Amino acid sequence: MTAILRELQPTCSDCKKAVPKRKGGRLVGLARRTSLYPASSSQVPYTDPMILKQLQNKDERIVAMEEQNATILSENATIFAQLESQKNTNAEILEKLDRLLP
Repeated sequence: MTAILRELQPTCSDCKKAVPKRKGGRLVGLARRTSLYPASSSQVPYTDPMILKQLQNKDERIVAMEEQNATILSENATIFAQLESQKNTNAEILEKLDRLLP
């Protein structure tokens, strides 16, 4: 039985072969060779001028909509303040009418 277990367990040389070696702090041997493929940051992606123009137009439209939204919110705040003032005035008028007409 012990002989069977020894056969199933890998030897130290087998373990060393399975673990990739380190080169400069990086593991080597797990993926493609780095010398064959340039780093992704060194590649300049192709950008279509039409797509860039569309993105610029969308950015401009977003800025315009944000400004419009800010204006609308400001107008709404003014309207709500006027409504509160009108509610107070209406309440005062109702109180005076209740006092005059018992």
